[in-house]
Amino acid sequence: MTRFLVSFSLIACSLAAAPVSAQPNPFEKGPKKRTTFADLGKVTVEVTPKEAKPGETVRVKLTVVPAPGAWTYPVNPKDSTQPGANRINWEPKLADLIFVGSIADPPGIKLKEREDKPGSKKEYYEGSTSWTLNAVVSPKATPGAKKVPLAGSSVQVCGEVNGREVCLNTSKDEMPPAEITVLDGSVPVESKYASIIEAILNPAPLPKPSDPPGLQTPIVVGPGTKADPHKKVAIPPEEY
Repeated sequence: MTRFLVSFSLIACSLAAAPVSAQPNPFEKGPKKRTTFADLGKVTVEVTPKEAKPGETVRVKLTVVPAPGAWTYPVNPKDSTQPGANRINWEPKLADLIFVGSIADPPGIKLKEREDKPGSKKEYYEGSTSWTLNAVVSPKATPGAKKVPLAGSSVQVCGEVNGREVCLNTSKDEMPPAEITVLDGSVPVESKYASIIEAILNPAPLPKPSDPPGLQTPIVVGPGTKADPHKKVAIPPEEY
């Protein structure tokens, strides 16, 4: 009997000494997951054709696909003060792909009430939405696979997360580049884009900066001087 009581006491002590952390706490909440752009939608950039020669015109399509229940915005909303707009910077500049033309929002715009301005509406898109622009493969591009970043561009997707509206913009790393393979050879640039490409490849030289007033002091003969009439005297600008 004594041996049984000792064994029971040892078991009880062992249970009491077990670490508390080993017992699950049903009231303990796990860490909250941070919402990312990928949770609300995705963005893709596609070049057609995928292979082209220097001088050839291609089409670049940027597509935003909001997740179910999420939405995105136009680039040029009618009311420029509305909260939410995409920024697609396809200004022509020197790169393997030189963008030409202007940005136009596709059809399919919807309207909803603005929380910040009662009585006014803001424009938005639901579902997959694409913007397309032409680009010219630079006549100076070398053959091979190229990745042209859309520097300065950012798209926004919004959605309801845990009962509140969350809007996120693509970061530099989340905006995919325009990928194309440059082929050997070349073709003439289309006439309607020729002047744009020429200005990008051969920009006009910048004018030389002029010296600030007062530093370019003209050398003239000082009037009324009794000195040698052939001697030149510096006259401050405000005196001539």
